[in-house]
Amino acid sequence: MVEAPNQLHHAAQDTEQIKSLALLADEAMLKAKEDGELLKRLKEVELEKAAKLEERRIAMEKDERAKEGKLAIEQELRKWRTDNKQRWRASDVGHGAKAKPNSHSQGIEKSDRARDRAEASIWSFRETITHCPKEPLELFIGNNRLTDERR
Repeated sequence: MVEAPNQLHHAAQDTEQIKSLALLADEAMLKAKEDGELLKRLKEVELEKAAKLEERRIAMEKDERAKEGKLAIEQELRKWRTDNKQRWRASDVGHGAKAKPNSHSQGIEKSDRARDRAEASIWSFRETITHCPKEPLELFIGNNRLTDERR
């Protein structure tokens, strides 16, 4: 009879061990599931990061092209000014001692012609550049956007 209580005691201990092992297994499965979800989220974040880096790289390339376009236009404008200053000086010298315009309307007429030549030069330059995007030109021209009617 002494054996019966011992057997019951061992059976109870075995049952408790089985329950604790089952509990530990459940906890391990939950942890594994959480880890799996965390890994999945980590992969999503890494993909988002890669996409953002690619967007940034593209934006930096566009910025670089815009700067190059701006510099090209500025160089063309400097060249145009130099060429036209030489032409204006030559035309002033060729006409002898021609007086500068005294009236306001003559000055406006001359500035209108200069502006028209500048606009024509810019449009000509813009048409010759095929490798440069149009955005830098539009940024350079800004609010003084040239229209087809003014060409």
